[in-house]
Amino acid sequence: MDPELLKRKYGRKLCFRGSIDEQRTLPFGTVHDVRVEVRKRYETIGRHGSLILSPTHNVQPDTPMEIFWAMANRIEEGYPKKRKN
Repeated sequence: MDPELLKRKYGRKLCFRGSIDEQRTLPFGTVHDVRVEVRKRYETIGRHGSLILSPTHNVQPDTPMEIFWAMANRIEEGYPKKRKN
């Protein structure tokens, strides 16, 4: 499913939960990949609220702890700050 398309179509009617990929990004991605994915979710489906950001399903045992904590810490940092020019 395309989270951005779903947000455009149903964003005012639904609250989204999940959206962090536990099949590719978490087990095979880098810390940078995870931070980028979390930021992208905040900027797209998290716009204007209605997002409970978490892995899509249970985190699998093949997810390295470093990657899990990178995801958790980035989620805890919250929505991205506006960039200064």
